Amino acid sequence: ASTSSTASTAAASTTSAAQDNYLGIPYGEIIKKWWQMYNDGQEPMRSNRNTLTFELAVNLRHICGFDRNLLAQIIPCYDGFPEQEKMACINSALNEKITQMPKRLKDVLSAIRQERMKQGNAGGGSAADNEALVNALDEANAKDDLFYYNALPKLPQGIRDSISAVGPALALPVITAICPAIGMLATGVKVSVHGKMNSLNLISYIAGDFASGKGSIDPVIDAWTSEVKEMDKMYQQKEDEWRAKKRAAKNKKEQPEEPKLPVRCLTLNNTVANLAERLANTEGKHAFSFTPEADTVAQKWKSAMSDFSVMLRQAYDGTSYEREARSADAVNVHIDRLLWNVVMCGTPDALYRVVSNYTDGFQSRIIVAKTPDNTFTPLSDNMYV
Repeated sequence: ASTSSTASTAAASTTSAAQDNYLGIPYGEIIKKWWQMYNDGQEPMRSNRNTLTFELAVNLRHICGFDRNLLAQIIPCYDGFPEQEKMACINSALNEKITQMPKRLKDVLSAIRQERMKQGNAGGGSAADNEALVNALDEANAKDDLFYYNALPKLPQGIRDSISAVGPALALPVITAICPAIGMLATGVKVSVHGKMNSLNLISYIAGDFASGKGSIDPVIDAWTSEVKEMDKMYQQKEDEWRAKKRAAKNKKEQPEEPKLPVRCLTLNNTVANLAERLANTEGKHAFSFTPEADTVAQKWKSAMSDFSVMLRQAYDGTSYEREARSADAVNVHIDRLLWNVVMCGTPDALYRVVSNYTDGFQSRIIVAKTPDNTFTPLSDNMYV
C-alpha cells in the first residue's frame, strides 16, 4: 500500500512539475504578483476568501487552458478554506462566459515581463531565458488580441480571401474598399432600406498615413474588378479603332459613327463632360471608379469640386442626372438613374481636400475607414507587409 502511495505521489509531483508554470513563469509567482497588485500583498482571509478565490480563478483560467484540475492544483486553500468550497468557486469561474484575457491579468503578466527585462539588463539570472520569456509573453498577447476576431462567424469566400490578403489589422479598410466594387458587380440587386428599394450605391474613402498599408488594398480591388476591366479593354480597343478611322477620314464627307460602348471602370482623372458621357453609356449598370491617390481628384476637379460632389451625391441616391448644352458637339446626357460607385484612398489631409464643403450632404453619403496606426510597428517579414 505504501509503495502504491509513493508511486502515485511521484506521478502527481511529475505532473505538477510539468504544469507549474505559464510560459516559464511559475504560477506561484503570478499569484503572488496578483495579490501584491490587487490586495495590498495580502492573501485572502476567511471573510473574503470566496470572492477573491473566484476572481483569481476567473482570471487564471485563461492561462491554465481552462483546466479544472490544474486550477485546483495551483490555487491554495486560503485561511483554512475547505477543498469542497474552493472547488465550488473554481467551477463557478469556469462556467463564466469565455472572453479575451482580462486586463488585470494582462497587467500582472506585463509587470512580471518588466521585472524580467530589468533582470536581463542588469545581468541577473539567465539573459537568454529572460529574453525568451519576454518574447513568449509578447506572442501570447498578440494572439489574445485576435480573440474576438477569430470568434467572428466565418465570412463569405471572397470577403475572407480579401482579408487574408491584407491581414486582420486592415480588415475594416479592405471591407470598406471592396463593398462598392461588390455593389458594382451585383448591379441588379436591390435592398429594402426604410421600406424603399435601393440599389447597392456606395462611396468610400480609405484614410491612412504614408506607409500605413493602403497600397496592399490596390491588388484586392484589381482582383474584384478584373473581369469587368477585361471587357472594358475590348471596348476601348474598338474606340481606338474608331479614332484611327476618324483620323483617316478627316477630310471626307462620310465620317465613321462614334460607338457608344458600356465602359464601366472609369478613371477619376477625367472631366465632367467625359465622365457624364461614360456614365450615360453603361446600359443601366453600375459604373465603378477607384483611385489609390485621392489627390488625383483634388487636383483634377479643383475648379469643379462642386460638380464632383453633386454627381456623387446623386449617384448615392440613385436619382436622375441631366446635362444640357446648345452645341451639337457638346455632351448632352439624360440618365434616369445614376449608378456609380467610387472608392478613394489617400491621407487624412487629402480627405479634407476631397470633401471641401461640409454642408452639402456629401459627408453623410461617404463612409471613411482609417488604417491602424503603425508608427512604432517594427519592420517584419510577415506576409501582410
